[in-house]
Amino acid sequence: MKYVFTFAASEFVNFRQVEFYSLLELCGIQPDADTVSNPDGDCWSRPYLVVNLADDEQAKLLIKRSVLIKSAYELWCDAPSITELMEKVSELPDTLASKYLGCSNTYKVVISSANRKMKQEDKLKIIEDVLNSHRTLDAKVSLQNPDYQLNILMDYAPQNWKERSIKGDILRHVYYGRLVGSSDRRVMLNSYRLADRAYLGNTSMHVGLSGIMANCGLCEGGSLVWDPFVGTGSILLAASVWGAFGAGSDIDYALLHGMGMSPKAGQGKRIPGECLRSSYRQYGLESRYLDVIIADAATLHRLLRTPGCTEQVSCSSTSVTVCNGGLFDAILTDPPYGFRESSRRIAGKELEREASLVSQDRLCEITGLPLPL
Repeated sequence: MKYVFTFAASEFVNFRQVEFYSLLELCGIQPDADTVSNPDGDCWSRPYLVVNLADDEQAKLLIKRSVLIKSAYELWCDAPSITELMEKVSELPDTLASKYLGCSNTYKVVISSANRKMKQEDKLKIIEDVLNSHRTLDAKVSLQNPDYQLNILMDYAPQNWKERSIKGDILRHVYYGRLVGSSDRRVMLNSYRLADRAYLGNTSMHVGLSGIMANCGLCEGGSLVWDPFVGTGSILLAASVWGAFGAGSDIDYALLHGMGMSPKAGQGKRIPGECLRSSYRQYGLESRYLDVIIADAATLHRLLRTPGCTEQVSCSSTSVTVCNGGLFDAILTDPPYGFRESSRRIAGKELEREASLVSQDRLCEITGLPLPL
């Protein structure tokens, strides 16, 4: 069955594809060549994405925890213009009308447009034309509590569209279908706002981007997640929302211990007990908080592996047995950079004068791969 997913407008567009395929993996859905329509085109930069899925339940499951997908619709028909859409609506099978638009059902129609703000009278005219194109329509209108919601999705070209040849509004495509469900993105973005968080820093990660990273890291119930540059723990917190256990490290003693000035206006110094654990406690997630340690991330390669565990990895087109397997299910981090995160000396001058530590022995120790013969 074909479905249309609507993306959040202009939010982290470059992460749409990777989050979508990560959600497929989390849901146990094996993608194939037909999963995404026109995957080699510009589908990931457009506001609507056509996908092929088994049923409504699979579509709901896929979008439930998505940060970038807003809603899913069962696609009834689509066309490059309203006139052609009306022709296709008139050809819809009677079984579809009897199931969703029969005399015992109620419905309402919602029209949405991307990259253009439409006047209400224009919307009403399009809705009327589309409804009149149905061969059978016995259902009654219910704007407050309908059994089914039908949606007309109109994709207009943005001003910077590379294929634009004329000025004005250009309708690229229009979709018509039934609302299947909406994601919990708005719940997450509102419930875990940085402004309301107990423990906050100047560089705390955006809630939405933290959620995307948690999805891409395949975080779920029971996952063990590490952040080697944990800071105020925004990324770990997002992973724990989906059931993961969070732990991490940071070289900044004062930050991890909640010392110094608060970034919140008017607060002054941080209050006693203001730390990552307090944020977990604030959201009822303390049972998923492991701990944080003060450490230099460059020295933690032994911690991030499980001694005695073996696993097969590919190296130079061959399969190699790694002596020390991974300890964590995901490592999610935002390394320090920029003028707010200046570099710090972590070694004495004597060590700095020594030969580079990036030797073959050192690389093998970090990666777990055997020394080349």
